[in-house]
Amino acid sequence: MYKRTDNLRSSAEFSDLAKLILDFAQSNEILYCPSPGNWGDALINLGTKQFLDFYGVKRSEATRQQILDEVRDGIRLKEKVLIVGGGGGWCENWPTTRSFVEEMSKLFKHVIVLPTTFELPLIDRADNIIYFSRGRLGQDPSSPHTMFCHDMAFFIDLEVPRQEPTLWRLIAFRGDKEKADESISHPQQVDLSLLGNSYSSVEPFFEIVNRFNRVYTDRLHVAIAASLLNKTTFLMSGNYGKSYDVWDSSISENYPNTKYLPWKEVRKALE
Repeated sequence: MYKRTDNLRSSAEFSDLAKLILDFAQSNEILYCPSPGNWGDALINLGTKQFLDFYGVKRSEATRQQILDEVRDGIRLKEKVLIVGGGGGWCENWPTTRSFVEEMSKLFKHVIVLPTTFELPLIDRADNIIYFSRGRLGQDPSSPHTMFCHDMAFFIDLEVPRQEPTLWRLIAFRGDKEKADESISHPQQVDLSLLGNSYSSVEPFFEIVNRFNRVYTDRLHVAIAASLLNKTTFLMSGNYGKSYDVWDSSISENYPNTKYLPWKEVRKALE
């Protein structure tokens, strides 16, 4: 017996994103570049692939390194539209997506940045970039090129074994430079997102989360996976506003079993 993930693929925001991309695809060649990163980014990439397939977007695909290799080989890209996978690479901790988009905006006809958290400023004097923010608080109201859309992981349609949870709680805390100053450590914690990369299969990720009754995490995509499975979930902050913004914009109204919890309350709950 299986159950399907409780996704948001019927939302108007995904429909609006598809319409914009399909409008470009009518007269332009589309190149999609997936998000690099950890196992959580694999959820973004699967959701994006399912989204593009669902709406029938014809495209080619290349990694960032493959695109840079084409640039060095002198391959002309100016008539193409680049779709850049979303995520958290536009912040002080990890500015790599911003740097990549800034360079690509000079080479492609248009660049579409899929739902991302924009802690760092948008790129100046680049009118050919369209930004989608995965948080309403991170949406730049002064920019006509910035729109809201849910994180692409919320589009995932996946069958997961229907089983009773056999374990009490998953404590999935991060240990990298993005962790909050007030975060805590726990002897039972595991940084689940570091057990794979952005090209890993996501089925084991969901199967691991599905084994637990409740989930405590400061990893956004662990919380998203748990929400899609309707788990009792507690999401905490990292060292910038990404997690709260996505929780407030996409999770709080759609997944009532997922709460945003201050670290001081987490400390009490795990005692």
